[in-house]
Amino acid sequence: MATRIFDTDHHVTPPPDMWTSRMPKKYQDIAPRVVDLPDGGQAWSFDGGAIMHLFGLENVGGREPTELSWKTHYDELPKSYYEPQARLEAMDRDGIDVALLFPSVAGQAAAIYDDETFSAHIQAYNDGIWDWAQEGDPKRMLPAAHLPNRGVEMTMQELDRVVKKGFVHFQYTGSPSSSPLPVPGDDPFWAMVQETGIVVSMHGGSSAGRPKPKAPAKASPAPPVHDQEMIAAMRSSGLGAQTALGVMILSGVLERFPKLKVSLIETSTGWLPQFLNQLDAVYTQHRWLGEQKLSRLPSEYAKQVLIGVDREMQGIKHRHQVGVDNITFGTDYPHIGSFWPHTRFYIDLLFDGVPEDEREKILWSNAATMYGVN
Repeated sequence: MATRIFDTDHHVTPPPDMWTSRMPKKYQDIAPRVVDLPDGGQAWSFDGGAIMHLFGLENVGGREPTELSWKTHYDELPKSYYEPQARLEAMDRDGIDVALLFPSVAGQAAAIYDDETFSAHIQAYNDGIWDWAQEGDPKRMLPAAHLPNRGVEMTMQELDRVVKKGFVHFQYTGSPSSSPLPVPGDDPFWAMVQETGIVVSMHGGSSAGRPKPKAPAKASPAPPVHDQEMIAAMRSSGLGAQTALGVMILSGVLERFPKLKVSLIETSTGWLPQFLNQLDAVYTQHRWLGEQKLSRLPSEYAKQVLIGVDREMQGIKHRHQVGVDNITFGTDYPHIGSFWPHTRFYIDLLFDGVPEDEREKILWSNAATMYGVN
């Protein structure tokens, strides 16, 4: 019998009316929307055009590589990117049983200066992505909530709201107090996270996130262009994830809250053994220098954290050093790391020679257990 697949890394391109249909009337003029560009393409406009975001090369899976471009229109995208029923069909074609859903665009709201406006954007997104999954199949689609990390009280209020709504995980984008690193003042938030049992999904290794801008954004004449291939390559080597995991451990968050459920997503895995080896060595030699004293070696805390393998071979090769019980699998659909619709074929290559029980843990039960899927 074929192993079920729990895909820990799907992305949703928001429907064009995600925000305009949900934000209060006073925000309608600045609510995020898709706008036409002078060059003939389209982009997402945030804060009335002060923040612009291209989406062409974020939407790749299943499209012809030679036809990809930042200069893309929404009507050129497959409906599976932004329509829930079409996504289910894409999951079926790829052999995916359950998927975690992360945003492709919503993070741009972090550049909004006004806290009230920023919070309204976050709430509208959470309501929108929740409705999106319900329209599809809530047993197979598990959306990540966004939290407004601009103060512990604000963050905890939204955490309480999304937990009551039914979210089982949230995307961690930095300290709720907006500090670059976790601080003791964050502890009421972590206590709440531990009490509710919601999973901390650290997508791409988001340790510091994007702090509040120092001034309102100025209208940009052209959207910024990021090299998607370079981003994918850096994440495959653990860039960002090492900092994210390191600060969670060394700041004592996992020491003080041992029942936290933490999952590293889209970070690759093969780098972990060497990183933990170095973390142990440095902490052992200089442990008296920091204010936070740990009762165990840093590597011991990593055993309570899941980490995702994707298109790399090293994570599977070194799975016993990482811990077979700690590894999950993600495809990054429809971003540039995706092999859609050939994921099952790629899995057969990646897991060649891996015993069936280990394969089942990595592809299904490790994630299913943490995220509460029967």
